[in-house]
Amino acid sequence: FLKQKMTRELFRKEQHLPSEVIDRDSSRGWQQAGGDDTFQRARARVSELISSYLPPTRQGDEQKELERIVSALAVKAGMDHLPCL
Repeated sequence: FLKQKMTRELFRKEQHLPSEVIDRDSSRGWQQAGGDDTFQRARARVSELISSYLPPTRQGDEQKELERIVSALAVKAGMDHLPCL
C-alpha cells in the first residue's frame, strides 16, 4: 500500500504521534536539545502533569455516591476498606 497516493497523503496524519516523550529528531538535534533519553523525558512529563493536576469538583452528594459505589466494589473484591488518597 505504500505506493498508493492515498497512503502517502494520509500517512503523516494517521501515523503522526506527537509527544514530548518520543523524540523523532536526528542524533545531532537530540544532542543539541540536551540529549535526554526517553525515560528522562517521560519523568519530566509526569512531573509536569502531576504538578498541574486539578481534581474535578463534585457536589457533596455526587462525591458520597461515588465513594459508596467504589467502597461496595472494593468490599466485593475482598478489601476491608479503601486506601486514603
